[in-house]
Amino acid sequence: MPPCAADVEDNDLPVQAQQIAPDQTPCIASFQDDPQGEDDYYRVQVNVGQQLRVQVRNLPAGGDYDLVLYDPRLSQVVFSNASGNVDEQAEHLAQSTGLYYIRVILFMKAPADNRYTLTVMVN
Repeated sequence: MPPCAADVEDNDLPVQAQQIAPDQTPCIASFQDDPQGEDDYYRVQVNVGQQLRVQVRNLPAGGDYDLVLYDPRLSQVVFSNASGNVDEQAEHLAQSTGLYYIRVILFMKAPADNRYTLTVMVN
């Protein structure tokens, strides 16, 4: 799998969110710059009535990540917090057109590699 084109540090805040193109091709992303934990923010254009699906998979052993979706007003619309290195998934039917924000949270750092596979789909 290729690296996420938008997986560029620093993207720890919504204003730093990296644009990501929605398609069904998964990419590899990682937490790189903060040993205590951090967030990775991405943004994607979604139109009213479209279904947004996000998956965070292949979490490392010992790691625990969470996934949050925000609408264009940065109001939380979905929060996924499966325990441990379980895949995180979120789906949302867009109620408005605009940039939706995806936040991957490093809840617990893994002892080794802190990569994850990100898939974003809009249809």
